[in-house]
Amino acid sequence: MLRDHIRYEERTCKGLDPEIFYPVNYVEEIYELDVLAAQAICRYCVVKEACYREGLEVGRGYGIWGGVDLTADARAQRREKRIAKATNAAS
Repeated sequence: MLRDHIRYEERTCKGLDPEIFYPVNYVEEIYELDVLAAQAICRYCVVKEACYREGLEVGRGYGIWGGVDLTADARAQRREKRIAKATNAAS
């Protein structure tokens, strides 16, 4: 767990509003800017890798974890599943 990481207290997001890492704007250009802002905070974080792993475990495919937009990753995975399902149905 991230809180168990030896350098947890040195994280770059310490003291910031967690909402920064959960962009919800439905205007694509603004959403992308929000993601870039969160990723900039994560860029040089000493616990970035541990944060990303925790996001995969508990993030439920949503938010910015360790500088990675899990929301976009989850959307891409759902899109790939739909395409595979449609391809299989057409076969």
